[in-house]
Amino acid sequence: MKRLLGIGIAVLLVLISCTSAPVPKVDYGYPNAGNANDSAIVVKDYITLGIIFVNSSELIDGNGNHTGSKITYEMLMKEAQKLGADDVINIRIDVNEQVEFNLNGLPFKTIYNYTASALAIKYTGAVVTEAYNINTQNIINEDIAVQKMESSPQADSRKLASSQPAGTAKNYMSGELNMGGFGFRYERILNPYFSLGTNIYFQYYGIWTFFNTGIDITSRYYPFKKYLYISADFGFHFMIYEYSYRSYSSGRYQTRYSTEEGIGLAITPGIGCKIEFNNRGKFFMDVGFKTPQIFNLIGNKVYHTTLVPYIGFGGSF
Repeated sequence: MKRLLGIGIAVLLVLISCTSAPVPKVDYGYPNAGNANDSAIVVKDYITLGIIFVNSSELIDGNGNHTGSKITYEMLMKEAQKLGADDVINIRIDVNEQVEFNLNGLPFKTIYNYTASALAIKYTGAVVTEAYNINTQNIINEDIAVQKMESSPQADSRKLASSQPAGTAKNYMSGELNMGGFGFRYERILNPYFSLGTNIYFQYYGIWTFFNTGIDITSRYYPFKKYLYISADFGFHFMIYEYSYRSYSSGRYQTRYSTEEGIGLAITPGIGCKIEFNNRGKFFMDVGFKTPQIFNLIGNKVYHTTLVPYIGFGGSF
């Protein structure tokens, strides 16, 4: 019995000695399927500096020995630092596998060629440092980004701009030419139908001497929200009117001269059209006429009226 047991042990030892040493099992799956990092940690604004590329090769022989390496984060960052970057995002890694076989049809050498691309970025603010998995972190980052965009001054201005009717602006300033003079006008849009402003103008014309100047508070009504308007102004006016006339006396005609002057308040109705040449009226033309009804507080004529046609050009903001 002991003899049989000894023979069995000897046979077992011979079989063990004839078995080749197992090749260490190595996982080559990464990164055959590729890898991505879509800005998982960035939660504040950043600027992009450009796309970087990194290449690497790895050789594995039949005994499992490695030469070379996969692409590492350090390789990407060294390349990104050449552009002055703080980090990389949107990493993509592709792999090309080449296998060489011996005469027995067994693989004896495998070569992996890696090619990586990434976007180099420079931070303009802080980053989240808590540890989350990539999917959870991306969801949090998207929520924070949306909140920042919605609460930013740029978003508020975009909302304000979208709430305003197209082709309108808030403040209009222009210079005007009228019959025998010039003026300046400012208009503030209150809503699509109404505006308030101020107007200063000067006139000097006529066969004889006519001088008229006024400072008015202006109001306009736009029945169609743009273009055509009806105006009503109220202000302070100064007027001098010198004229001559012929009278018959003592059997002959004589030329006589008269002067009318006054300082007083005026109510001025008018009508016109404002034409905007681009979006939100950055450049516009204003054409119309008004008829000041002047009620003098000082002077030798209680009431006077005149006609003021005008054309103006200006811009808005």
